[in-house]
Amino acid sequence: AITEPVKKKEIKAFFYSLVDTVNRNDMMMSNWQAWQSSTIGIIGFVTEDPRLVYDALYGNWGFYYFLSNAVTQDGFWWEGSFGYHFLSLKALNNLVEMSYLYGKDIYGEDFKKMFTFPLTFAIHGAVPTINDSGSPMISSWASLYDSAFIHYGDTQFRMADHEKEITDYVWTKKLRVSPHIANDELVASVDFIRIKKRMAGRDIDVVLDVDTQEGGHKHGDMEELLIFIDGKPLLTDYNPPSYGIPAYTEWYIRSFAHNTITIDENSQPVSLNAPSVEIIRDPVKPAKVHAAYLTIENLYPGTVITRTVYFDDENSVIVDIMK
Repeated sequence: AITEPVKKKEIKAFFYSLVDTVNRNDMMMSNWQAWQSSTIGIIGFVTEDPRLVYDALYGNWGFYYFLSNAVTQDGFWWEGSFGYHFLSLKALNNLVEMSYLYGKDIYGEDFKKMFTFPLTFAIHGAVPTINDSGSPMISSWASLYDSAFIHYGDTQFRMADHEKEITDYVWTKKLRVSPHIANDELVASVDFIRIKKRMAGRDIDVVLDVDTQEGGHKHGDMEELLIFIDGKPLLTDYNPPSYGIPAYTEWYIRSFAHNTITIDENSQPVSLNAPSVEIIRDPVKPAKVHAAYLTIENLYPGTVITRTVYFDDENSVIVDIMK
């Protein structure tokens, strides 16, 4: 029979072999590496190896490195996709949860932003399918928000999808919460702008992509415009299919597959410059948005492209000007 000390030694050797395999595949600043670093940290806690724990939290490609470099100041994962944002958040949360269970609470405010960011852009329980986004439903990631609610105590995390009732597995009672943006009609981040209006008795949501094209899962869609009426898409971004089919590179990531601007049917060149943004507000009621101007220079050589969305009490108008 295998004695308990021998069993523990063999289990530890197995875990260390996993660490060696992971460390041979440096995936740099990516969602893949988030999972690898999380795996190393969890193994460190389980095997009581402080070196592995330290590397996973503070080392190159560690938790704090990702928070400082792979997450924007607003809390969005740098690869530009809500799907990969959630995937990376799940990896990091696994590590943070394990750290908490072993006595080190690192559920800080910067990490909290990764939970709140999708909620500020969710429209009727779904995030915009911008770039390689995957499932748009917040409810698909309900377990993450269960964890966030337990550790932060913020009621907006009790149920992410305000269209459904779920049974909370801790309190075993039905909780109904409606996450929503503030009364201000504008939510702005370095990646997207969301303008929420109530017009002619209907909820109108306009989402504008104002980020650069830097990011592993972004498309040629600078100044893209999405419109939702009562939560249903009027102008949308088609969620791409499997990466393996030709249409992914030939159509879905190209500019002409998006509600954006192209010149001479040429997909937008890759640009690391973000559009400038100007918001015009009502002078009497500053919360009221009258217009949003997006301008980018030299996206195509020698051009200035301005996309403008105007609002009055009953209508919205989109104007594109190219010089």
